[in-house]
Amino acid sequence: MKNLLLFSFLSLCLTFSHNAVAQEESYLPFENMPSRTEWFWGVSYLRWNETLRLQKNALLDTDTANFAGLNINLERQVIYANWGWSTGVNFGSGRANGGGNSTLVAYSRNNEAWTSFGAIAKVFQRMTPRISLGVATPLLFRNISWVSPDGGITEASSGQNINIGLLFDIVLRLDKRIDLYQEIGTLNAQGSTLWRLGVNVRF
Repeated sequence: MKNLLLFSFLSLCLTFSHNAVAQEESYLPFENMPSRTEWFWGVSYLRWNETLRLQKNALLDTDTANFAGLNINLERQVIYANWGWSTGVNFGSGRANGGGNSTLVAYSRNNEAWTSFGAIAKVFQRMTPRISLGVATPLLFRNISWVSPDGGITEASSGQNINIGLLFDIVLRLDKRIDLYQEIGTLNAQGSTLWRLGVNVRF
């Protein structure tokens, strides 16, 4: 019964959002939609991996570090008839887990705190009044300190503090103020996949 009610509620929300956008923009030919500048803030959940470098005396080894956390962003967006661009700043924090699979240097840490701040630039194509596809370039300044379990004999570090990436995203406009978006791409061309799912609110 609860699942049925939840499904009905979500269906009602999606139907209302679709109708609201249709009433707002369906009377305009797509090529005649007015250009405008908008501001929005958002929150997103993100994940990515980094190479964990390990050293104990003369022994060197590598492993994997997994990052996850929340990101808050503020962006300015310029929208034209069928394309647009945006720039913004963001702040993030979360937890990282690293190690546990290395053979030469034993190392494993969980829930290490990380913080980040950065900027992003994006260009996008409006496929419909509700859906757009885009490419973004994030600049991410990330900070984390991996704790040594043996008083500094074993040293650990991962990735790099300054990161640049390439992301592909899809944005779904739920109503006049709220967007749902998903991004996926790489950081520093190292093959590490960054994934982000978030919501933007216009003001």
